[in-house]
Amino acid sequence: MAFIKFLLFPISIIYSSITFLRNKLYDTGFFKSYTPLKKSITVGNLSMGGTGKTPHVGYLIEHFLNSNKNVATLSRGYGRKTKGLLDVQSSSTSKDVGDEPLLYKLRYESIDVVVCESRVFGAKHIQTNHPKAEIILLDDAFQHRKLKAGLNVLITEFEHPFINDFVVPSGRLREGRNGAKRSDVIIISKTPEFYQQHKKDKLRSKVEKYCSNVFFSRIIYKDFLPFQPIAKSSYSKILLVTGIGNPKPLFQNLILKYDITHLKFDDHYEYTDQDITEIHKKFDSFVDTETIILTTEKDYMRLQTNNVIKNSNYPWFYIPISIEIEDSEGFLKIINNYVNSI
Repeated sequence: MAFIKFLLFPISIIYSSITFLRNKLYDTGFFKSYTPLKKSITVGNLSMGGTGKTPHVGYLIEHFLNSNKNVATLSRGYGRKTKGLLDVQSSSTSKDVGDEPLLYKLRYESIDVVVCESRVFGAKHIQTNHPKAEIILLDDAFQHRKLKAGLNVLITEFEHPFINDFVVPSGRLREGRNGAKRSDVIIISKTPEFYQQHKKDKLRSKVEKYCSNVFFSRIIYKDFLPFQPIAKSSYSKILLVTGIGNPKPLFQNLILKYDITHLKFDDHYEYTDQDITEIHKKFDSFVDTETIILTTEKDYMRLQTNNVIKNSNYPWFYIPISIEIEDSEGFLKIINNYVNSI
């Protein structure tokens, strides 16, 4: 693997040079950026995915709703089969709007959720057609320099921080590490609960070279929820089905309590009926009756309408997650100061 990365490194240098030049042209004003009229916050990353943006967007949505602020989210709608701008409805499907936007809408029905490839066009649509929205949350728009958000929150994963990574294809970064200097806040996500403080401090000091506001967050795993009403309440073994960027933290959490068999699919994987049939066959191979099929909430967005599952009595469950931010008071002070500024 190291040898392959070495061979790909010259391509990474070329790609990094292109993104560096592009960013410079935006920084100097040669390329123009549009600034939304409403307060706008980007939640993004430097890597190709798996850092945990979605629960952090959810964290901000809940904070604003609790503060009686009207909020809208704007996403590309990655993985959807449609194009153009769409207002997400509770009746939408993941094929129409993507799994993450649908998750936001189903969890927080009162908010406006919009998908559009052009973040500028989407932001203007929200300003015109959703006038009550006071804040626009831009999901995964850190590299969309055509739109300039008022505040940039960058997420980087504890186990794979951007400071130790390289630009694609030899690494997982979409642009060079210096791109992190555009952020106003950096959150180091998926931090182990009982990690030694001096090691966290060492990582913080390295990240602070790019941004002075650095926080740690960790995942909170919630109770399993069934796809449909089901009697099974006792289980000791799990057939885990995931189609997300990085299922490792979830697996590590579950393995402490359960016997796990993991079927891992690509990020945003679109499950077919044949896939579900094969998953059910795998489930049938277990002798132990204390077994369930468990997936993530993002996968549930893609699986909930599957007819093979709906017409079966297999015990499908999903696990919602949220996040907890260390020094949440300090983090929310930055957010509130921006939102309440004139």
